[in-house]
Amino acid sequence: MHALEHNIHWIAGVAGTGKSKLLQFIVLMALFGDKNSFLPLKILYLVNQNSAVNDFPKELQDAMVKMGKQNHIIRLHGYSSEINDWKSRIIDDKRPGIFDEDNARRACISVEDEFLVQHQLANIAVSANNAAKASKKPRMEILSLSQAAWRYYSDHVDQYPDLTAALVEKRDLEELKDKIQNLYTDFLQQFGGVVTSTPYTGCLTKFVRNFKADICLVDEAARINDLELLQILRKHDPELTVVVGDPCQMGPWRPPSDTENTIQPYAEYVSRSTLERAISYGGIVKASLTLNHRGLGGLVRLPSSIIYHDTMQAYSRGPALYPAEVDAYAEFLRGICPDLDKSSQRIIVELQNSAAKRLGTSTINMDHVRYVSDLVIKASKDPSLKGLDGKPKLIMVCSFYLQ
Repeated sequence: MHALEHNIHWIAGVAGTGKSKLLQFIVLMALFGDKNSFLPLKILYLVNQNSAVNDFPKELQDAMVKMGKQNHIIRLHGYSSEINDWKSRIIDDKRPGIFDEDNARRACISVEDEFLVQHQLANIAVSANNAAKASKKPRMEILSLSQAAWRYYSDHVDQYPDLTAALVEKRDLEELKDKIQNLYTDFLQQFGGVVTSTPYTGCLTKFVRNFKADICLVDEAARINDLELLQILRKHDPELTVVVGDPCQMGPWRPPSDTENTIQPYAEYVSRSTLERAISYGGIVKASLTLNHRGLGGLVRLPSSIIYHDTMQAYSRGPALYPAEVDAYAEFLRGICPDLDKSSQRIIVELQNSAAKRLGTSTINMDHVRYVSDLVIKASKDPSLKGLDGKPKLIMVCSFYLQ
């Protein structure tokens, strides 16, 4: 990394080439380059989907466990996810108590509010012992920022006597929030490791003020528009930024305009990714990943042809041999399309006379929804369909890539 010509490095890659795995490797090498030491760098991982904010740290944590390292990861995203996470835990453990979810959502407008909810959640159990266990063992092993701050407070409670007294008395709410903000400042400034977030949340002023990233990793960059990426670079100004993405993926989401005649001066900047522009300029993106590690046998031929202009290559060489699990899925497809060639594993279904209808700011085709739902139910109940190497089967429902 020290040999890089600039402090921002662009990497384009087709699907299945290990882009996110590469970012994991960068994290592990930065934090644990010497297997006997830990360098407390501040690393910010940004991705534009809340699901990925959770998925990336799970895989990273598995890698840390294999290395015998402690978990140095925090999730930072919308608080509604945290409420659902804790509510599920309460229901699963059948703990008696009252938790007003609607009031909690309305009340959580700042990180201080979130800390107070963590404090309340630690007291909804019947006994203090159960409450302590609840606060220290959330359902997800990867802590959110508010959960991590609460744990830090619990481990250093003797350093915050004023906050402890304020939590008990609850007389001056604004003074209490100031003390909680000081706790967040202490925690973030001493924290070394990875924070995973969306670009918006990761650039909030209160967070940036106390967590200046040394390394910034931007994943799924084709989904991040110009303005989002520029605010990341401006607010954090990291020593190293690595931007990875699939340029053939769907571009940044842009809310539809209510009036066609409305002039939107920033339309170009919110509808196109910086990664796409960097590729079109030429000479900026110097690394391109083309070896697909997921396509078994000859499964890469179709996406390579219709999406990637024949640039995708199969990692495995030799004859197109498919494991039994893949053959089972091919047989499942022949149950839908009996004329399907034995060497094919994909079908395209056209539902004639179906149409999409407007729903809020998006559209929906209920004929497609019903067809896909029935197909998913059928596949989920088919015992012959399994994941590779004995793993549970996973069914993905997603939108098409741009062609």
